[in-house]
Amino acid sequence: MAYKIDEVVDFDSLTCVAHAMAVDKGWWEGERSAVECWVNFHAELSEALEEYRCGRMATWYAADAASVLRSGGVPKPEGFWVEIGDLLIRIADYVGSRRFNVASPCKLDVFYEQWEAIPMVVASLHFELAMNYFLNVVDMCCMFAEFHKVDLWSIIREKLRYNATRPHRHGGKRA
Repeated sequence: MAYKIDEVVDFDSLTCVAHAMAVDKGWWEGERSAVECWVNFHAELSEALEEYRCGRMATWYAADAASVLRSGGVPKPEGFWVEIGDLLIRIADYVGSRRFNVASPCKLDVFYEQWEAIPMVVASLHFELAMNYFLNVVDMCCMFAEFHKVDLWSIIREKLRYNATRPHRHGGKRA
């Protein structure tokens, strides 16, 4: 299927592409529980924190021959901001599955003066996810990237291009 990845410039357009791709890749065969989705949100944040702990803020590429061959020559992007992009992709898929109104986010309550303290921002994102404030998380991630002068939407489009090459349920994964 042809996805409109180049048209992903905001959360609304991401929702359409991410959910369509997830459906096509088999992630919505049968009903997925909200809990399964939420746990995956937290997993992406934990992966982002691990990239930070390893000093890998910038995008880097998994260049092992097997993964490049499996993806048709598209290297897998990795890094802190890629994991933040993965989080937004997963939230967009979930929002698309539930048909939430993305135009009305909840009130944000975060310590913006501490954007440089990356572990604190990740902890705040975990809290917002735990409170089911998914759209707050999207807004926080976008503002966080802007503060660090990171083009998060370009990173998300790159990860979507890679995801489009992945096999059905990424080789049999359950969640």
